[in-house]
Amino acid sequence: MSSVLYYVIYSCAVIYYGFGLNRAYEVSRKPRKILNNAAKMFISVGIISSLTYLITTHLLVPYNLAGVYPFVAVLLFSTLSIFSETIVRITTKNSFVEYSVCVLSILLGVNESSSVFGCIGVSCLCIVSFLVLSLMISIVRQRVEGKTTLLVVSIAVIMLLTLTWNISWLSRGVIE
Repeated sequence: MSSVLYYVIYSCAVIYYGFGLNRAYEVSRKPRKILNNAAKMFISVGIISSLTYLITTHLLVPYNLAGVYPFVAVLLFSTLSIFSETIVRITTKNSFVEYSVCVLSILLGVNESSSVFGCIGVSCLCIVSFLVLSLMISIVRQRVEGKTTLLVVSIAVIMLLTLTWNISWLSRGVIE
């Protein structure tokens, strides 16, 4: 439960690490579109983050090649994305372009986990934080109705509210 709160609210991956904030702003115009594609995001991120973690720990780390795991993650995700994009376009005539959010959540999950399940969990929680933030921006967008400046200020206030929970600079280890 603490990981869920940490990655979704306290240290929202989209705000704290900065990936996907521009996509959340763009997607907030049509929130139904992102909710329809959320299942594809979760499935692809879950599969690719587990594969990347296993390849990294069992193939790259023993040969001191752990530094190339981002390339492996991008290669695996690109392959799955092209395959699934083809199927989605043939069956539903829709496009799906949340490439950067998915890849960066996979990289964050592989970086910050110590097991396969932890990797899948962190990656999927990053996607949840993206969905929550895009829905929050959509709600604010409906309230301000076309006033872009007020919307950007509201996003900045949301960022400040979520980042005030990060009080790691108060740790005694930093002072000593």
